[in-house]
Formats: sequence, C-alpha cells, structure tokens
Amino acid sequence: IARLSDERDEAVTKSKTQTTKISELESSVKSFALQRDAVVEKCKEYIARLSDEKAVAVAKSNTQTTKISELESSLKSLALHRDAAVEQCEKDIARLSDERDEAVTKSKTQTTKISELESSVKSFALQRDAVVEKCKEYIARLSDE
Repeated sequence: IARLSDERDEAVTKSKTQTTKISELESSVKSFALQRDAVVEKCKEYIARLSDEKAVAVAKSNTQTTKISELESSLKSLALHRDAAVEQCEKDIARLSDERDEAVTKSKTQTTKISELESSVKSFALQRDAVVEKCKEYIARLSDE
C-alpha cells in the first residue's frame, strides 16, 4: 500500500507538473500564434505597400521611357536642323566672300579707271587752256593786222 501510495503520489505530482507544463505550452502556443498572425498581417501590409510602390515606380519608369524617346527624337531632329543651318551658313559665307571679292576687284578697277579719267581730264584741260591761249594770240594778231 505504501509503495502504491508513493507511486500514486509521484504520478499525481507528475500529472500536476505535466498539467502545468501543458498550460504553459498552450499559453506559449497561443502567444506564438498571435505573434505569427501579427507578423503575417505586417507582411501582408508591407507586401501591399511594396506592390503599390512598384506600380508607381513602373508607371514613372514608363513615363520616363516615353519622355526619353521623345527627347531623343527631338535631339535628332534638332541635330539635323543644326547641320542644315551650318551647311547653309557655310554656303552663304562662301557666296558673300565671293561677292565681297568681286566688289573689291570692281572697286579697284573703278579706282584705276577714275585715276585714268582724272588724268585725261587734266590733260584735256591743259590742252584746252593751250588752245584757248593760242586762239587769244591768233585773235590778237588778227586784230593787230
């Protein structure tokens, strides 16, 4: 009886200890389940936020890709216009340079012609003065005779 009583007491003590341990473990399981649920909820919120941020980033990237394409197209167009303008400018410079050279040559020719004509005018004036002088002398002689 004593042995069985001791074994019973040990079994009861063990049972109480195990009941306490079970309660503690059940409490821990509930606590971990709550923590897990909270973590899962936070993960869902984070995933949703990241998904929204991804959508915004993708939309922004698409807009920027379109803008880049438009700017590259504008840049190519402007480069073509610039090249055409430079080519036209070079043609205009060459034409104006030729026209300037022609005008300088013409001016030099005209300056030479003017000098020649002025010289001729002086010569004719001297000849005229000489003729007038001769005429005066001849008139005076005729008048004397």
